[in-house]
Amino acid sequence: MKKEISHIADDISYTSGGLRTVVENLNNYLNRSTSFKSSIVALKKEAHDFHPSFRPFRPGFWSYSSELRKHLEDQTGQDSVLHIQGVWNYPQYVASRIARNKGTPAVITSHGMLQPYLLRDKGFKKRLYVTLVLKEILDGARCVHAITQSERDNLAAITKNRNIVQIPNLINVPEAHCLGPYQPVDEYILYFGRFHKVKGLDLLIDAFGELQNRAIKLFLAGFRNEYSESLLELVRKRKLTDRVKFVGEAVDENKYQLFSNAKVLVAPSHSEVIGMVNLEAAICHTPVITTFNTGIDSDWGNHGGILIHPNRNDLVTALNQAVAWSVEERIDRGNQLAAFAIRRYSWQKQGYLWNELYSSL
Repeated sequence: MKKEISHIADDISYTSGGLRTVVENLNNYLNRSTSFKSSIVALKKEAHDFHPSFRPFRPGFWSYSSELRKHLEDQTGQDSVLHIQGVWNYPQYVASRIARNKGTPAVITSHGMLQPYLLRDKGFKKRLYVTLVLKEILDGARCVHAITQSERDNLAAITKNRNIVQIPNLINVPEAHCLGPYQPVDEYILYFGRFHKVKGLDLLIDAFGELQNRAIKLFLAGFRNEYSESLLELVRKRKLTDRVKFVGEAVDENKYQLFSNAKVLVAPSHSEVIGMVNLEAAICHTPVITTFNTGIDSDWGNHGGILIHPNRNDLVTALNQAVAWSVEERIDRGNQLAAFAIRRYSWQKQGYLWNELYSSL
């Protein structure tokens, strides 16, 4: 009989960023197996998703949902495993309680939400929640999943649970549309992802303003929000409105076209656990500048990518280096990085780690 894996999250819409990609990829991978049956349970999703829909009691109120609780209670059986995706809201809390009450194995993935940089944001409230609620959830899980060694170390300092398993974020080998030739109409540097201060976007805009090449553009792709408005103001203040373009949200084909024609993708995050955008761009044969703080393998910088510390000087140097690449060097670096990402981070090479983990529960 197949083990039934339920992934519980509060948000897997496009606005959730890399978390959607991670959970969807894991769900699809498991459903291709003869050993597992996988499903996603979430409050917020896209209209075309086939996952069941549940209404929160009140938007913004801890994502409480009696409908979701009842569904989990009814569907959690003898062969179930509850994989709790994220840490801060009611879906994760109630899934933990149901797992404990029914003796069902629970795995929890915090997706970097408990890394020190993010814990300092709204620090008092988060520390209080960790003490009063989250430590019990982590301590009671059958397994805690860490994406990087840094995250593993940080989780070990928070929970008494010693069964912490490290598996990196993984990426699928691309479809044909991801492999278009590098033929940009205008040369541009690309940022793709959530607009949030943890992503280092203010740093990127400041560094871009210092580039020696004044012809290249900076494209910022993502769903507009309150923080993006402050970035718009920064662009105006730096007199960069003619060179910085907010291109809006891009999904599916549009996303891959943006990746394939970028001179370089830049992800200057202050804290990340192997940001999926780094892997997606690499798989599309696009060189990537990212930071040591993202938990990416240090060999990234020896295989076509560039690793920096998230500060202005490092970023200006890396951007000037990338902008100066010839077309041939840009393509060669992209090819190197794609080969490295497939070898180190693809489902085809590393997916067996999830099979082993779920089979052991």
